[in-house]
Amino acid sequence: LGNLLKEKELRPVYSEFSNPNGKRSRIILPDSSVVFLNAASKLRYAKSFNGDTREVFLEGEAFFEIVHDEEKPFIVQSGSVNTTVLGTSFNVKAFKGDNRIAVTVQSGKVGVSIKREGSKKFLQYLFPDQQLDINTITGDYSFNTLDVANSTSWKDNRIVFYNNSLEEIGRTLERWYNLKVVLTHPENSSYT
Repeated sequence: LGNLLKEKELRPVYSEFSNPNGKRSRIILPDSSVVFLNAASKLRYAKSFNGDTREVFLEGEAFFEIVHDEEKPFIVQSGSVNTTVLGTSFNVKAFKGDNRIAVTVQSGKVGVSIKREGSKKFLQYLFPDQQLDINTITGDYSFNTLDVANSTSWKDNRIVFYNNSLEEIGRTLERWYNLKVVLTHPENSSYT
């Protein structure tokens, strides 16, 4: 009985925030880091970061302002992609149906890795104004330098579209305004 009680005490207790379409929220984590959670997004994390890492699980999109702690790296798990930081601000976009994950850095440095076929593969370090765009089906990825303000404008209640397809714009508007977007000519939806 003593071992069972000890095991139960060691298992972390999780908090979960889930935003429906049309809602965005600001969350303060146990280490005082701040997360801006976008619409149609879910964040799960331990109520206390007692282990060797500070780990959160994201489905959707969030902007992170992470408190620096060299002893405890901060890890965002988004499906098969892990983003690891010590203290920085960055955006992770990982909506389930998009089949892609984009990690964009505003300040500091992050390391991005992917789990494929049972093993973890490091992809790249990112610095301010850099983005890694990962195809979650193939594992292929592209690296871009961009104006990070456009990728993170949603947290300031602005949407900026640059070089996006009509399909991507429609999905973003659906999440943002909690409505259904129907393209009258879906064959043109991949145009940018």
